[in-house]
Amino acid sequence: MKRDIRINYGTLDELIGKLNSYLTALTDIEKTIKQNQQMLASQDGEAFIALEASRKKVESQLAGQKKEIQTLHSIFSNYCNRYGDLHPSKQSRYASSCESQRHLV
Repeated sequence: MKRDIRINYGTLDELIGKLNSYLTALTDIEKTIKQNQQMLASQDGEAFIALEASRKKVESQLAGQKKEIQTLHSIFSNYCNRYGDLHPSKQSRYASSCESQRHLV
């Protein structure tokens, strides 16, 4: 039995936008961590050592999350670019959406 695949392009567009927002937020968090590290660099003591260990763990987790989000963003944006041509009514809407999303990856 043959079935048509139905893609909700509005949902796809929303997802790409949310991935962009998430990438921006992760980048902002990374910048904040670096700023805090610079402020705390002159400090000594056990609390600083604990904060430093925690910072390294958080940075590692952020890097992993950022890579996963970039991969998902790339998959959905590539789908948008590749299959937008097959849906002429969607083409102009998604071509512009894809163009605006490319800069973050």
